[in-house]
Amino acid sequence: MKLTDDKIPSTLTHVHVRVEIEGCLYVKTYEADPNLFHTFAWNKRNIYKQKVYGIAAAKVSIGYQHESCHDLVWTTQTAEIKGFDVDISDIGGWGLDIHHHYNFHEGILQKGDGSTLHFK
Repeated sequence: MKLTDDKIPSTLTHVHVRVEIEGCLYVKTYEADPNLFHTFAWNKRNIYKQKVYGIAAAKVSIGYQHESCHDLVWTTQTAEIKGFDVDISDIGGWGLDIHHHYNFHEGILQKGDGSTLHFK
């Protein structure tokens, strides 16, 4: 994800990245530079080290720290990230078109036919 443009304010000192997904929090801080990018790699596991299947919602926050300013200026958005695919051996011989997975934390139903329903 792109954090800064090719020109940045002279007062910008640091850029903070926070990603919250499935109970896990990932934090990274960068010194401010032009054209700053961050790549997030997720291990597809929740806070209990269990595999996450289907789609998970990630809350991504980017904070900009300026000199002589006590508070960070945050921008936040939600992104959908794909977890593990359901392994055919995990469904006990059932047909994939009728096997669904419900993520109750995020209110997302991933249907066996590949479609997704959002309940929130």
